[in-house]
Parts: sequence; structure tokens; C-alpha cells
Amino acid sequence: MWKQQQNLVKVISVVLPNDYKDTQQDWIEGIKTCSSDLDFQVNFFFEENEEELNKRLDIENSQNISALITSNDCNINSKDLFAEGYNLAFNIAQKSRPVKLEKNDNEFKIGISLYNKDDTFINTLSTEIENSLKKVANDNNVRLLLDVEDAKGDKYEQNRHIEYFMEQKCDVIAVNIIDTWNASKVINRGKEERIPVIFFNREPSDEDISLWNDVYYVGTDGIELGKMQGEILTEAFLKNNSEIDKNKDGILQYILVEGEEGHSDSVRRTDAMLKKIDNNFTTEQISLVSADWKRDVAKEEFSKVDINKIQNSEAVVCNNDDMALGVLDAMKEMGIKDFPAILGVNGDNEVIDNIEKGYILGTISQNIKGQADIIADLSFKLWKKEYINEEQKIYISGEKHIKLY
Repeated sequence: MWKQQQNLVKVISVVLPNDYKDTQQDWIEGIKTCSSDLDFQVNFFFEENEEELNKRLDIENSQNISALITSNDCNINSKDLFAEGYNLAFNIAQKSRPVKLEKNDNEFKIGISLYNKDDTFINTLSTEIENSLKKVANDNNVRLLLDVEDAKGDKYEQNRHIEYFMEQKCDVIAVNIIDTWNASKVINRGKEERIPVIFFNREPSDEDISLWNDVYYVGTDGIELGKMQGEILTEAFLKNNSEIDKNKDGILQYILVEGEEGHSDSVRRTDAMLKKIDNNFTTEQISLVSADWKRDVAKEEFSKVDINKIQNSEAVVCNNDDMALGVLDAMKEMGIKDFPAILGVNGDNEVIDNIEKGYILGTISQNIKGQADIIADLSFKLWKKEYINEEQKIYISGEKHIKLY
């Protein structure tokens, strides 16, 4: 498993309850930074409940490791949790014994870097991936070493995560990439270290994917999602023309709320949506809002749009559900009663609830569990060198949710 199989290396396991991942992130980062500085291995385990936590502690105590860190070792009252974590790891590493790293055919190590866990969809998908990986490990009687990192929208932080995973000799790295232009760099690093890379949710270009055989994409097709949005709008416009076409001019006036200006996912979804509806009726974009995929940003930026344009709009097409909810929040706060047809993407429960209430026209779910199961299964097969499917892009079909007037 490790390159330094014949060397003596210090290996420290850190076992914590799930809620420590967010509340004590600086402490955890201190431990990781120390592991890089002192060149020792560190394995993180975040368990959901006390029973699983105790089970993990028993497992780690029985393994050939140098030391064990738990939540009891964290001084939560420390004013500098990063320094607290760094110094703790430093002192433990200094006192602990190195161990001989033998290849363990029953140990699977995977690192996952997320774009931003504040994104509702990403947070839910991350949880499902963890659950799917744990199930695959349990079903195959494998010891799973899993580290999930949140880059919080910072591509430089994500690069640090990936380098850290490389240093820790992960068997597979899964990346919800922030900047798809950076995909080639990630792929080339994986190729150098011979570590397979799985991209998910945000799709690199075909050119980048073709750089290496052991790189994959799992997720929905942005073009398909945009096309399905267009189908929802087309169905609504043609079947309920008197409700959608407020000014009776036969033209759909709409406002576009994009995730990021020029971002590949935004472009794919928007272009496919426009192509679909332009084949059926005339459209006119009366305003454009860029909201960074975030609900609060969408609310703030949409509130800046001229209220006359909002009242004259017949649809608000959003690149994801968080932004659709932000648009709805803004219109409610602005006192707008006659909502245009709002569309999102992701199939978030809150959006589906608002579809049933008649506030939002529709969304497209992305089959979160299906994506998570495929990522877990693919990761496991890559580790076992059993994956023989030649497809490097694995698409999951979306599902439309719509409630017509």
C-alpha cells in the first residue's frame, strides 16, 4: 500500500465523533500540518455515534500504529486550536515509536476533497458517499481509512488537500473540483504518484480526462440537466400559456441566475436549456445574475435587479436549487406576490416542497444515492484493480420534478 513499505514510519490514528469535523476543523488542520512537516502518517476516523466510536477505538488499538488521538485530547477552550492540534501531534509523534509498514491487502485508504459543504447538495452527496463507502468496506470486510476535506470554495486550499492525500499515499482520491481548469494538474499529480482520481459532480473536459487511463468522472451530464430544465419550461409554456405568458406577446421573458460566470457547469446547463426552449418558442433574457451557486448570494444579488424587470419576467432559470431558493427568499422579502416560473437543479427537499406549494415550477434531481453508490463501488474496484469498464465518464440520469399550474 505504501511506498515506504520497508521503512519504519510513525502512524497516528485520530478517532473523533462526526460533529468534531466542523467545530474543531482548525485543530484537525494543525494535526495534518504537523504530519506533513514531520513526515508521519495520520489516519482520521469520524464516527456517527458512540457505539461506532468505541468500535473504531477498539479496532485502532489492535492495529500496528504508533499512537492514538481522540476527542479527549482536544482542549476545546484553547484560543488557538490550530496550534493546539499541531503541538499535540508534535509531542505525540516525538514520544511514539515508529512501526514497520507492511502491505495490508485489507486496508483501503481514500481521500475526498469537496468544493464546499455549505452547498446543500454537496453536503448531502458527501454524507451519502461516506455511507456508501462504509457499506462497501463492511460488506467486503475491509478496513476503511477515509478523509473528507472541505475546501470552502478555495481552489488553493483544495490543492493543499490533494497534495496531502498524495503524501498520505491514498489508494484513490475523489475530487469535487472547484475550478475545472485545474483538473489537468490534479490528473498529472495522480499519474505521477500512480493514484487513481475520481472527479464527481463537476465535470472536467474530455481532453483532461483523456490525459490518463486511471481518471474518471461520476455525475450527471450538465447538458442533460439544462435540456431537462428546457423541457420543463417548454411544457409549462405550451400547456399553460395563459399563466406563463403574462404580457401575451408569445415571447418568454426570463432572468438567468448562473452559478459562476464562465464556469463549465453553468455554461453547459444554460446553453442546453436555451437550445431546448429556442426550438419551441421565442425567448428574451431581460437580466442576468451571477450568484456563486449560493442561496444567500442569490438572494442578495437578485434583490438588486430592477423590480420592474422582476415583475415583468415570466421565468427565473437558476443553475441550482440553492440559488432558486435564494431567488424565492428575495421575492418574498420584496413583497412580490405574482411569482414567475422559478426553476432549479438538484432536487433538494426544500425545493420539492416549494414545488408542491406552487412557489417554484420545477427542478431536476440528480440521484444522489445512485452517484454515491457508483463512486464507492468504483473506488473499491480501482483499489482492488478489478475495474475493467473502459468508460471514463459515468453519467447518472436526472429526474424532473414539476407541478403545472
